[in-house]
Amino acid sequence: MPSIPSPLPTPSTLTPSALSSLLALYAPTLAHLASTKRAPKSASSLPDLPALDLLRYTTIPARVRARRTDASAHSAADGDATAPGPHGWLEKDELELLVAWKLTRGHSRPALPALIRANAPALVRSTTARAYALFATATAAAAAAEGADPFPALKVLAQLRGVGPATASLLLAVGWPGEVPFFADELWGWLRGGEAKLRYDWREYGEVWEGVRGVREGLGVGLGVGAEEVERGAWVVGMVGKGRGVDVQGGGAPGGQAVVAGHVGVEEVEKGRGKRKAGGGSVETERTAKVPRRRKVETSKEEKAADGSVPRRSTRSKQ
Repeated sequence: MPSIPSPLPTPSTLTPSALSSLLALYAPTLAHLASTKRAPKSASSLPDLPALDLLRYTTIPARVRARRTDASAHSAADGDATAPGPHGWLEKDELELLVAWKLTRGHSRPALPALIRANAPALVRSTTARAYALFATATAAAAAAEGADPFPALKVLAQLRGVGPATASLLLAVGWPGEVPFFADELWGWLRGGEAKLRYDWREYGEVWEGVRGVREGLGVGLGVGAEEVERGAWVVGMVGKGRGVDVQGGGAPGGQAVVAGHVGVEEVEKGRGKRKAGGGSVETERTAKVPRRRKVETSKEEKAADGSVPRRSTRSKQ
């Protein structure tokens, strides 16, 4: 019966069995989040979070792989700046769905979807194809894909409107899920040993890249543990830290019961107005609960700056 590992694993203490337990909790934790979190208005016409998650981790990566192997997809005339490339690419609707997943699973960014929609379909295809070609070349030159330099490709992706370091890492990760980690808040916090203020810049992503590579090496890359598995495991740890973790009864199988773990989070404190929870939860005041909420606003401004949804002057200051 999978349950939340106790104590929660750190990057240096994570074992293959602990990671397996975390990954078994990913789907029910996501479902619990989807049932309790209000979707952003911009996502009202989009699939729900579990469906978006399937697109992000399974469907869209499979499409990218198929484009690499489908010779008929590369029949565009030579010299056509909008022609797709042999290393795959993304379509505009896929870009929009990936950003919708990012915002629905994480922080809401009301201005970001409109910026993403402003990109022309041909520009999305050509830019992602060029970035994928750059990273494919870098991996071929390196002894292993993890040793490749991702930043030339990432910075090409960041030329798209509304795309900063975090979103760029997501677009590259769907092309190389085993090697490229998504710059998620929870992954950053886990690697740093706790919640840390984010600027969403290239330097921080470099720390994420090296941190995930170190975790994979510690686990043994030969075990088939990719960056994607590490990121999802860290996300579960982050949800537990926010009081949104779940234990699964019945092994996570269909029909298994998901119950909220015994961790007191910010939302529980706010509902209880600082009173002690039944079952011996910790005592916090309403004032204490407001502190993370203020930080969320600050972080939102920082990611907006990185993702281009504030004036260019702020963007320079953040990157």
